Amino acid sequence: MKSIVEAMQWRYATDKFLDTSIPTETLNTILEATRLSPSSMNFQPWKYISIQSPELREQIFEAGGKQEAIKAPTLLVLTIPNILTTHNVDNVVLAAAKARNADPSTLTGYRSMLQGFVDKTAPEKFFDWSRRQAYISLGVLLSTVAQLEVDAAPMEGFDAPRVNEILGLTDSSAVTLIGLGYRHPEDTHQSWPKVRFDMEEIFETR
Repeated sequence: MKSIVEAMQWRYATDKFLDTSIPTETLNTILEATRLSPSSMNFQPWKYISIQSPELREQIFEAGGKQEAIKAPTLLVLTIPNILTTHNVDNVVLAAAKARNADPSTLTGYRSMLQGFVDKTAPEKFFDWSRRQAYISLGVLLSTVAQLEVDAAPMEGFDAPRVNEILGLTDSSAVTLIGLGYRHPEDTHQSWPKVRFDMEEIFETR
């Protein structure tokens, strides 16, 4: 396995993929690492939908501006809730109780903190907040696949309302499409030099 720096040097946003499927064990590792992603107050406000139906893939391909990366062997749709409610609070508390082998009733302080956040946040602010949290998980996913030498293409340039309609999403929305697989030899982007700002341009000591 590559070091994290080697992996980040190696990765790029792949446009053209081979038809080769990702081995099940490798894919499960990617999904498990992503599941373990951190989030504020542990709300984990995201869900990944794996698109395997050829019919759905074709519809998403059209809604995604016919981007070639949508044809990757594995296609994930990252979705987030439109708003957070007491239902989300209950899910977090129940998950915490299960992990700690505790009675949910012993987590009243934790529940109050979560519910207080939901109650004091304007509904229109939840979507952007959840998107920021979800992108933490996306960053973990992209780092993980790079270390496993699996290629990825995150895509925001798609008709989100149309994808929501295709997938029947009503209480949540698609925010990113992610193609996963292995780079095709004909994908010219892999030969391009990596363009990043110098260290002193992005880090500052005061």
